[in-house]
Amino acid sequence: MTKLRQFDDSQPHKLILHNKALTRCMPNMIKSALYFNNNYKIMNNTAPPAIKDLINIIVHRPDDADARQLLYRHVKQAQFFLAAYAIPMELKEALGKNPIIINSAFNKIPLQTATKQGSKALIAYTDLETLQAQAPNHWQIEVTGKDLLGILLMSPNFDAVILNTPQGWAGISKQEATMLNSTLA
Repeated sequence: MTKLRQFDDSQPHKLILHNKALTRCMPNMIKSALYFNNNYKIMNNTAPPAIKDLINIIVHRPDDADARQLLYRHVKQAQFFLAAYAIPMELKEALGKNPIIINSAFNKIPLQTATKQGSKALIAYTDLETLQAQAPNHWQIEVTGKDLLGILLMSPNFDAVILNTPQGWAGISKQEATMLNSTLA
């Protein structure tokens, strides 16, 4: 179930979505990401890096499989921000009312996208400051990584999602999101 509620009383243009859906099985590729992450924590006795840090590693070393696997492992627990040009009236009226289920109605929200060679990608920001700098005067929707993957899979309009940081970006294709969405989180 997804809930829609007001993000901040002083700024009614911000929304938060929370997803409590259960997931299914775990493909081998994701199992190896889990294995690597557990060994990383054991060997280094530290918490895994933040999503923003992983994206920056991928930006500077695109072939770094370890960073990509860690990104896959932790993307569902991260928080992201989407920029919307407008919010449909039925969703504006839902502010403060819980629970509300967001399904195909969410596809009506005109979200910020990028296009290249006929493909369309949803843009997600890792922090609010970057969104405000790159998409001023937009509505801000805060989503979990799990919800972000769900939006990508639910919408026929998107082929990928771009995870945008101030230093660069990394992408997750719809095919990768399908694998990640089928894993335990």
